[in-house]
Amino acid sequence: MIGTEGALNLITTGKAARICGVGLNTIKSWIRSGHIRGIQLPSGHWRIPAVELDRFLATAEFNSGAKNRKPLQSVDSNGERPRVLVVDDDPQMHVFIEDACGVGGMDAEFVFSSDGYAGLIEIGRFKPHLLVLDIMMPEINGLELIQRIKKDVELARSMPVLVITGAQNRRLVMHRLEQAGPDAILHKPVAAPVLIETMRSLLEQCGSKGAAHAG
Repeated sequence: MIGTEGALNLITTGKAARICGVGLNTIKSWIRSGHIRGIQLPSGHWRIPAVELDRFLATAEFNSGAKNRKPLQSVDSNGERPRVLVVDDDPQMHVFIEDACGVGGMDAEFVFSSDGYAGLIEIGRFKPHLLVLDIMMPEINGLELIQRIKKDVELARSMPVLVITGAQNRRLVMHRLEQAGPDAILHKPVAAPVLIETMRSLLEQCGSKGAAHAG
């Protein structure tokens, strides 16, 4: 049985693509053709029940082409899955980041928060290897969250911060962001390959490709 998170045991199309060793478009094609029975969310994105993907993986139809498919590699080299905390008030970004990582072969464990206050709580609970952060959010904004992280020297050293922002045309915000000193800044809309490469690089920098900040 495929390991999943959530009471409904639904997985993203990105993760399904990684498991099957195919591209995201192939998964969507299988859903459209009825080979995989997916569930479409109100947002328009698809989720696949774990039991359904298990069923499909066992079919002769899938296995007949298995020899021609190469599994996508995880970013992690020591057996520990990278833990990634995404703090963004846009649910579409949550889906985009997780799907992009799934297709890109990054077998990461994700937790999502919609504001800076909830993000602070998850940093202490989840102990992420990487924080992916928006700036313009309710409660505690991204700039304040970075400032709080920087006050904890050990945390700042062990957990890189990647900011993905749509505020590139707001000069004052960008000036304050550069002063805050995140480890990397990407501008929305960001291309999936650029996102994956940046995340890989930051995880490698923090030590053992995402194994830092454990415990």
